[in-house]
Amino acid sequence: MRIFEDDRRLNAPWGIAVAPSNFGKLSNAVLAGNFGGNGTIAAFNDSTGKFIDFMKTESGDILKIPGLWALLFGNGESLGDSSALYFAAGPSDEKEGLFGSLRSTE
Repeated sequence: MRIFEDDRRLNAPWGIAVAPSNFGKLSNAVLAGNFGGNGTIAAFNDSTGKFIDFMKTESGDILKIPGLWALLFGNGESLGDSSALYFAAGPSDEKEGLFGSLRSTE
């Protein structure tokens, strides 16, 4: 168990995943998704617990996924591509369902 440096970056932490070593700037980071609220994904150093950055879009904006629930990296086999971060979300106040994947562009 580790205490992560929050400083109000997590408003409703829900999904947690550890990024693989080929995930660009956020390689090996602990990723924590914010359910509801702002739908961001915050990255923390696995060893120190210090905040690294938020996941960002290709244009550099903070990525926001409305109603973000779960985060999971594939395993390279039955769970999908091991370099892809899969997510589930419930946009529109959880009236809809969304499943998608994110990949590093670095």
